[in-house]
Amino acid sequence: MNESLGRGKKGGDCRLNRKKNKEGYIDMTAYYGLQSQMREDADLEKAVHCLIHVIRNQAELAGFQIENRIVFRHRKTGKVFR
Repeated sequence: MNESLGRGKKGGDCRLNRKKNKEGYIDMTAYYGLQSQMREDADLEKAVHCLIHVIRNQAELAGFQIENRIVFRHRKTGKVFR
């Protein structure tokens, strides 16, 4: 029954976890302040995911196979994707 309510294993609402501070209280000010950063991070993750698929497809079309992990570093943020 907990699954239908969107609750995790510990009984907490999974959708509110980002809205809570480290003490466990809901902190909407911090949530709204970080919301744009979370959206940018999600967009960046999506872009890297698409880039990996493009590179894999290009390698396959050229008759190559990727053997090792591809590592990217975003120039603007310095974030490394493995």
